[in-house]
Amino acid sequence: MTKKTSKARTEAFFAALSETGDQTIAAEQAGVSRSWAGMQARLDAGFKARMEACADAAHARLSGASGIDPSAILGPAWSSLGGDPLVIRMGKSGRMQVMRAPDGHFTSALEPKFLAGLQATNNVAMTYNAIGMTSRAVYEHRKRWPGFDRRWKAAADRGALRLDVLLICNRSNAMRVIEIDYDMPIPPMTVDQMMHQIYMHQYAVRGVASRRACRRGLSMPMR
Repeated sequence: MTKKTSKARTEAFFAALSETGDQTIAAEQAGVSRSWAGMQARLDAGFKARMEACADAAHARLSGASGIDPSAILGPAWSSLGGDPLVIRMGKSGRMQVMRAPDGHFTSALEPKFLAGLQATNNVAMTYNAIGMTSRAVYEHRKRWPGFDRRWKAAADRGALRLDVLLICNRSNAMRVIEIDYDMPIPPMTVDQMMHQIYMHQYAVRGVASRRACRRGLSMPMR
């Protein structure tokens, strides 16, 4: 241990590392530099072993995470750091850890907005565009988090039902453009678009009709 670094700061570094598994965040919390931690690990085998043990402890705690918000597991102090949102992700070491959300990555603030949009429209592309996300980010996040996949399916079910109701309420005007009640910039949907989304949902959930028929907008019995 260098003379510049007190025992209290060293212990604070290990405490934060055992919580987050991220050396950069742990160094910030302890008021030391990441390079200091790296140097200590090179010079002191015991320090390096303790770092590994702390990273393993964080991985064990975070591996059971069913969502993206670290505060759900570690407490409200870990929802953000310095104004930057934090997420749980697998690091280069193969361990789960808390880190700053990369650009274009889902955060705890974006997930409920996406699910609300999906529930309003049953349209994935329309929804992720409205919240400024990309197709890749959305589907990678769905693949990574089984809990989000379940919430996605539930929101899509509610969205399809909602479109059914809107269509029934507007049967007298098949050419009408229908406004979607949602607090993000979702454009109005035509009856044709709504029917297409319902058909695609029925195909995905029940295997009703074919994907080709859905894309062509061919009619099929309503549920």
